[in-house]
Amino acid sequence: MPAEVFNHATLSALFRYWDEKRSGRAMPARRDIDPIEIGPRLLPHLMLCELVDRGSRIRFRLVGTLLVKRLGYDPTGKWLSDLPKS
Repeated sequence: MPAEVFNHATLSALFRYWDEKRSGRAMPARRDIDPIEIGPRLLPHLMLCELVDRGSRIRFRLVGTLLVKRLGYDPTGKWLSDLPKS
């Protein structure tokens, strides 16, 4: 992991959460991630996506408020293929 991650408060906190939840695996399982547990400090920065049909389709399950602000719209519940093309 690049040193910059550990010098950034939000990224460092997110990495610690992710690392704890993966329990030595490559990544945590969906059941290991709890948006309520993540809390209001990190949640606005995050996006949780669901891979469907063996990953060929992606649905946005949760999109943090800071990401929504940057995008200019809320893709929560929408499919990647349905989003406006830039």
